[in-house]
Amino acid sequence: MTVSLDLTAEGARDALRRAAPAEKPSLIGLTRAELGEALVGAGIVPERQAKMRAQQLWHWMYVRGVSDFAHMFNISK
Repeated sequence: MTVSLDLTAEGARDALRRAAPAEKPSLIGLTRAELGEALVGAGIVPERQAKMRAQQLWHWMYVRGVSDFAHMFNISK
């Protein structure tokens, strides 16, 4: 049985963002471009690495279903 969740609708993404606590912004529902911007904005990665890191996060969150950074083996700590 396959279950899919459509997060492309603006309303769905906004609802997920509002539900997240303020101290840790939610990455769920962000586009790859928004993930890259969030990483650069938080000072986590330099701008030249943002696209690669966003792709890695996207893969772990949406392809593999991992939500804990400790289990994302190819992500720089």
